[in-house]
Amino acid sequence: MARNYGERISSRNWVAVVGGVATLVIVSGFVLVQWRSGTQADVQEAGLWNPAAPACPTLSAADWRALAIEHPQPFSYEGLRGEAEHMDITCDVIDRDRGRTVTPFPVCRFTAPFAVHVASARGDAYFKPGVGQSVLVSLPGGTPRCLMAAPNVDG
Repeated sequence: MARNYGERISSRNWVAVVGGVATLVIVSGFVLVQWRSGTQADVQEAGLWNPAAPACPTLSAADWRALAIEHPQPFSYEGLRGEAEHMDITCDVIDRDRGRTVTPFPVCRFTAPFAVHVASARGDAYFKPGVGQSVLVSLPGGTPRCLMAAPNVDG
């Protein structure tokens, strides 16, 4: 039966409409709070893995070979590969940079490497941060990058 839109809605129907709107508002608020807290956590984590820090000192390939590293430890994670001397490593993939979505790229934290060699499609890169210096090595846009003074990050 067709409804006459000039009719008044019964009080029972008003309760249903108000209840439905209230439920929608509450659920939307909950989803928004969850989304914002997740975004803030992403921003904090990306800041730890991708800090504003000075670049590592670089080496040439000849300087790397001159170091005469006897047993470099190979590493490989999501396309980030190479070798390093005297280190422990923790890795992750970053897809956000301080709240901005970015093309995902691998990043690894090295604790106290003497030297790091990163192989990539764009060429090899050699870094010598020095013993006792933690660093972050990453491959944003396929370009090897090394940053000094990496914070302690649990992967």
